[in-house]
Amino acid sequence: MTLSFPPPAVTGIDFPDYRAVAERNAGIYVRLRILGTASVAAGADRGLAAANNAVSYASGFIADPRGYVVTAAHIALSTDFTAEVITTDGRRFQGRIVAVARGRELALIKIAPFPGMAAAHLADSTSLVKGEPAFAIGTPNHQGGVVNLGIVLRPREAMRIRYNDFGYDDAIALAMAIRPGDSGGPVFDREGRVIGMVASFALGNGGSKPSAAPNIAFAVPANAIAAFIRANAEP
Repeated sequence: MTLSFPPPAVTGIDFPDYRAVAERNAGIYVRLRILGTASVAAGADRGLAAANNAVSYASGFIADPRGYVVTAAHIALSTDFTAEVITTDGRRFQGRIVAVARGRELALIKIAPFPGMAAAHLADSTSLVKGEPAFAIGTPNHQGGVVNLGIVLRPREAMRIRYNDFGYDDAIALAMAIRPGDSGGPVFDREGRVIGMVASFALGNGGSKPSAAPNIAFAVPANAIAAFIRANAEP
């Protein structure tokens, strides 16, 4: 898979080598297909799940060298589903969804470690600074490996992000063009460390139709991701 670099939604960002940083760290990004039986899909999450194909080609990333992949809870949906994990070089792995936390907007998928597998270096997200550059890799419109450049608007949102029965605290607000399919993808700093996971591109109002905010994205912070892995990784 070749990365693509659409024009940034935000101009004047001081990150001239972001393409090289993205290329070096793209191996942790994966495309995901969440799969379920017809009976499971019919019994839960109507409108989100469909027989044998709950969500096609969403995003995730390899977050732990033991073979743990992180994505958004609204992508994985349920531990009753299974996952197909597709790496940037086209390899496909069957994954088992081991944890879904809708109240934290995180899900954990286990695959078998493979030769040459890269894993994310999770940053300390409490050290983020307003205005620092960042980029995300995702799968908008089923297109894998799309890199979006932006900046950190606010390192920590005071208000909890909520939509339907999903939500999370301490969101990182980003000035970045995020689209459906980018959810679950990694957000990097200029050193190639993962500072968060793309979760939404609208500020929830507690209802079923959150209000849109053009070119504003929100990410679950890396510290929350690290805690989630520690709590749910199997011995």
